[in-house]
Amino acid sequence: MSFTDFKLVPATVITGMHRSGTSMVTQLLAHAGLWLGSEEKLMPAKPDNPDGFYEHLDIVWIHNALLQQHHGGWDFEPTFSDNWQHAESMSDLRSRAISTCKKISSEQNKHQAWGWKDPRTCFFLPFWHSLMPDMKHVICVRNPLAVAQSIRARNNNSLPFGLDLWERYNRNLLNNVHAGSFVVTHYDSWFIDPQKELLRLTRFLGWEAQKIKESTLQTLIKPSYRHHQMVTLDDLQKHCPPSVLQLYSTLCEQAEIDMG
Repeated sequence: MSFTDFKLVPATVITGMHRSGTSMVTQLLAHAGLWLGSEEKLMPAKPDNPDGFYEHLDIVWIHNALLQQHHGGWDFEPTFSDNWQHAESMSDLRSRAISTCKKISSEQNKHQAWGWKDPRTCFFLPFWHSLMPDMKHVICVRNPLAVAQSIRARNNNSLPFGLDLWERYNRNLLNNVHAGSFVVTHYDSWFIDPQKELLRLTRFLGWEAQKIKESTLQTLIKPSYRHHQMVTLDDLQKHCPPSVLQLYSTLCEQAEIDMG
């Protein structure tokens, strides 16, 4: 069974490594026309994300169940067998996913699209693609060393741990998205020319051209949240293994921004 059986508009999914601006980008796309679900179904704010996570609780529940079933967590990769997404053991979760997305999309009304945000989606793309092959992806990327520093400050993990996790998330994404189905947006672009970046994303998504009021942008894009922006190219080359640097270079090129 697939979502095409219900003739649903494919979802737009915002994902990427944690601490890479996924919540900020989701807020902006919501203001530009993305339906995320009713407010009472969105995860409430917490101290490490005071503006809110913009994650639908039913999608989060599905991802939690997938992590538990496959022995994973946000900070370590689940273990999957071949063609795991089609296994009989997945039938209940497939049914729940179909029901959840059918409900969210039916509430879309006059919004330009519907979708969800969860960084952990990167682990489960084969599952979602088996149900909804035409979904679109907005991949949020941030300097890997800045991400690792942010994770160290929040969770007291080492820099090598954070860099490895950054690579796992982003490599999972690039290995599992289909050509033409995704756009990459860099965290720094939103602090340089947010209107230009918003128009670049909405153009890719096929939406009507959107602009957000400058006063709203100032509310949503807070320089004070950019705690670890002072990372130079020398810092990157000093701390990041070659595989991380190469992957970051690829993502920067796709995000239309310089790596340094």
